[in-house]
Amino acid sequence: MRLEGKVAVITGAASGIGKEIASTFAREGAKIVIADLNQKAADATAAELDPAGGRALGVAMDVANEDQVNAGIDKAIATFGARSMCSSAMLVFRSSSRLSISNSPNGRSCCRFISTGPS
Repeated sequence: MRLEGKVAVITGAASGIGKEIASTFAREGAKIVIADLNQKAADATAAELDPAGGRALGVAMDVANEDQVNAGIDKAIATFGARSMCSSAMLVFRSSSRLSISNSPNGRSCCRFISTGPS
């Protein structure tokens, strides 16, 4: 188990690629935080990947909303202690958008997709 003792926050993890990343991290021993726009789906994925409980946590998080990112990370830290790694599985395909990543004073990053025209 290469990730034993690590805590991973995975965005977009309630389904698709993010869920596969979370599953792999869990299989390798990490405690996982399933961060997703959909709280119910995040909770369901956490329960599926960790039926016994205690090693997976679902949190609602829109990575474009700094308050939600902070709340999700705070919940992860309160539950598991400091996070060790973060993985983003969110994908946006718009030719008229750009990605902006800003760092807040507390050292956390927030991603924003800025529309520059019709999508």
